[in-house]
Amino acid sequence: MNLLLFVVMSVSKDLMMMEMRNGVTRLENMAQFLIKDVENWIATVTLESNTYKYPDNDAGKNAHKNADRMKTISKITHSLAEQYHGQGIVLYSGGYFHSGTDEVERSIASIIEQIQQVLQGIYDETSSSIVVCLGIDGKVLLEEGPAHRYDANQVSLAISKDGLIAYGKKFYATDDIEAQVVDLATDYLSPAWLGNTQYHRTFTHGGRSFYLAECNDIKGLRNYPKPESVNCILNCVHGCYNRDDGPTCSYFVRLNFAGTSMAWKCPVFGSVVFFKREIAEKWRTGMLYRMWDRDPIQCDTDDNALAPIQTDSSFILDEGHAQVDVYNLDTVFSGNPEYRNKSRAIRQDAADNKSVSKDEGKPLPPSPALNIYTRIRSELDRLFSGSVIDQTTKFTYRGRNTLGYPRRTELDMISLSKPSSSNIQAVKFRIYPYVLARHLNLKNPEDLIAVLPAESVLKHERENPHPAEVFFAGSFSNEHEIEKFVLFLQSAEGDIGRTQ
Repeated sequence: MNLLLFVVMSVSKDLMMMEMRNGVTRLENMAQFLIKDVENWIATVTLESNTYKYPDNDAGKNAHKNADRMKTISKITHSLAEQYHGQGIVLYSGGYFHSGTDEVERSIASIIEQIQQVLQGIYDETSSSIVVCLGIDGKVLLEEGPAHRYDANQVSLAISKDGLIAYGKKFYATDDIEAQVVDLATDYLSPAWLGNTQYHRTFTHGGRSFYLAECNDIKGLRNYPKPESVNCILNCVHGCYNRDDGPTCSYFVRLNFAGTSMAWKCPVFGSVVFFKREIAEKWRTGMLYRMWDRDPIQCDTDDNALAPIQTDSSFILDEGHAQVDVYNLDTVFSGNPEYRNKSRAIRQDAADNKSVSKDEGKPLPPSPALNIYTRIRSELDRLFSGSVIDQTTKFTYRGRNTLGYPRRTELDMISLSKPSSSNIQAVKFRIYPYVLARHLNLKNPEDLIAVLPAESVLKHERENPHPAEVFFAGSFSNEHEIEKFVLFLQSAEGDIGRTQ
């Protein structure tokens, strides 16, 4: 009896051990299955915060927020490394860390060291090579008061397991005040010094070159040629606010991410913090322009928005939570990227061949819009013989920047939409009254506004706009409207017949 019991127990033990080994094998197989087969990826981190950028001007609270955000970097990066092997980038917002009233240089070394340790540990465990990109702000100017509180230091940096690999200062000021108080880079390609070392704002990872843009830089890049080596733009955006608290970012993705993607013909990825508001339903973190037959303002946000392969909103911070969107970079650069809006017809024109209108190459039939466009162009060409921009869908007359708009030598004055088969009755326009009035030496822009067609609407594309950003949108639909506008321009005093 005892022998039988011993045999039974031995067999049972062997079966249990075999089952345990099989279970471990199944778990290992499951874990292996959960690792995504993605060689090169990027993750954008969008924060939803219940605080403001620099909490109550309290150094203690600011230090706590910085510490909590550092823990979040470790949590998010480790989570991604467990799911994605290969080479990755994790992109955080502008001003992700804040050095308070101190210069950012006093904080950078410690931040780099802590992140470097996280990335080295991940590499040792998984062989995953990850770069973390983020913005740091500092030297806040408290004397300006709450309504005009600027950070004199605004920088972006890229950190790998080997340390700092790219560093850049903001170069494109948000407004006139910022242009005076922020320590700006000389231009969009100028290197920056950190201690005794000079750094560039581009870095290479996974065989591709990435450009660091600090918040409003994304607007300025459209005015400059893309460096031949750059494959992608990474934009560290500061914040989106409730109305009256700061920029709402209502057009930021559609016009700035997509607009610069259109100009540079490359993907744009961006991260931001939503302060005291929920992450906007239409906020998108990856854009690659494809609607080559129209301008960004004519597109829906999702027409050019890339589709992430994963979205995870489970990361909790003391101040709120983080949403992480992951994109497969090999798919993005494959020539056949995945977009959020899959139902929309996609223009397959090669970007190198420039965008073309569906009507280009085919003479448009006579129409009221074509006659109006021809007439007004002939008049304006005689009046404004200076700088013009002839694009696929519009024609723009420009004048010298005499309004103090930062980092622009010329400004748009009049922009005319070209006739198309979808618009045959009128010619749409944008007229910038303050720019044009200054060009004409008019003392009162209201005189100019008074001669615009009655249905013209005052517009601007951001909160608290600079006068150069204010425009009237409308249409010329008949001969009388053209004549009234042109006669006013002809009678206005000013040297409008030469380049301004």
